[in-house]
Amino acid sequence: MTGFEDLFSDDEIEDGYEVAEPPNLILVPHFADERYLSGQDTDDDLTKARSRGVESDGDYDGEDIVAAHMLGRMNARHTTERAEEHRVFNEAIRDEIERQRVQIVARREAYKLIDAGKHREVLAKLPDPMTPTQMLECASDAPKFRVDRLIPTNGNLLLCARPKAGKTERGFQLAKSLLTGDDFLGEFEVVPVNGTILNLNYELTSDMAAGWMNDMGLDDDRMLTFNLRGFSVPLLSDDGAAWLIEQCTKYGVEVLQIDPAARMMTSAGVNAENDNDAVKAICDRLDAIKQEAGVTEMIVAIHANRVDPICRPRGADAWTAWMDSQINFEFASLETTTGPRFISAIGRDVSLSKRELAYDKTTRLATYKVKHSVDTDENGDPLVADIDFGGGGGRGRKVDSSVYDERVSAYLEDHPEASKAQVRKNVKGGADRLDAAYDRVRHAGGDA
Repeated sequence: MTGFEDLFSDDEIEDGYEVAEPPNLILVPHFADERYLSGQDTDDDLTKARSRGVESDGDYDGEDIVAAHMLGRMNARHTTERAEEHRVFNEAIRDEIERQRVQIVARREAYKLIDAGKHREVLAKLPDPMTPTQMLECASDAPKFRVDRLIPTNGNLLLCARPKAGKTERGFQLAKSLLTGDDFLGEFEVVPVNGTILNLNYELTSDMAAGWMNDMGLDDDRMLTFNLRGFSVPLLSDDGAAWLIEQCTKYGVEVLQIDPAARMMTSAGVNAENDNDAVKAICDRLDAIKQEAGVTEMIVAIHANRVDPICRPRGADAWTAWMDSQINFEFASLETTTGPRFISAIGRDVSLSKRELAYDKTTRLATYKVKHSVDTDENGDPLVADIDFGGGGGRGRKVDSSVYDERVSAYLEDHPEASKAQVRKNVKGGADRLDAAYDRVRHAGGDA
């Protein structure tokens, strides 16, 4: 026997079929039926048989019948096994899809719970509503300006500058004034900080920053600098914001400086400085960090637009909505990056017309140059004397020095300890004339 007896019933063996050793055959679909068992071959039958791997000599004899029957049974068993494999596989796929769907839904619900907790935490920190009287009482406890006429208390400042006009140097000089209490640019009275100033330096090398500070005499240990050139601080992420809040809290930071805005944004993963939504996201995050860390003022150095004749921050307009004041540093024209430098300022309760700065290359310090013998209005704009403006506009007016003496004397009667800077801030007139009147009144009163 051939070993294929188990494929056939006893009846088939008893019917006299001799089970012969089959040739090498391929597993093919079962094609044998009664038509083939009739013993008659047609050309079409032979073609089909050969295409399926069954050799025939032209007549379906016992060997052909056995081979065909055997192939059919073997293929049927193979087909059943394959069907079972597919069924098991498809069930496994359905189970895996369901498992992953459950994970996704669970993760989404977990995020909702986390967000809900965060929202409750944020809402719990919101301040109570206040009446105008209450707000005035709170405001009266603090000076209106951190830097007279330039930076409101608790404000956000943009240091906006044309290329190489000195935004980083003026940022260092501002930090020095805030630490020492010296007038900024020799003109603007400051309220000195009690805590520290933290500078996030994304632009200068550590060596260059140290050299510039040394030239300026900025050696106070309360001036802290993170040299971040080449590093990334993902401030838009919760981890990045938490890191900066932790540093500000750890070192008692009162004023936070960032230089420059463009590299800070790139470091945070924002590569579209003209995108208002992206800049708003950065500004909102900076405000949240400032609030959480207890920082009073934030100073951001930003490059000015290169082609706009008006000194504006480069990029999205969202920066101008965020700032409380903007100090501009620029040259005489867009075409030059040398020669005299000028300062101006705009903002909420801030308006300073363009004035020239004297610059000392050795110390890297700038000084505000007052235009002598020129009267100014309440905004600091010069009034030209004895010139007919025409069109019914009247004439410019000269002011006698005695008028200034009277103004200053009246103010000092109510504020006997007032400084020159306070007189300039609160008495109408040109700064140089007020200073001269201050000296005359003090001298007349016997003050040294």
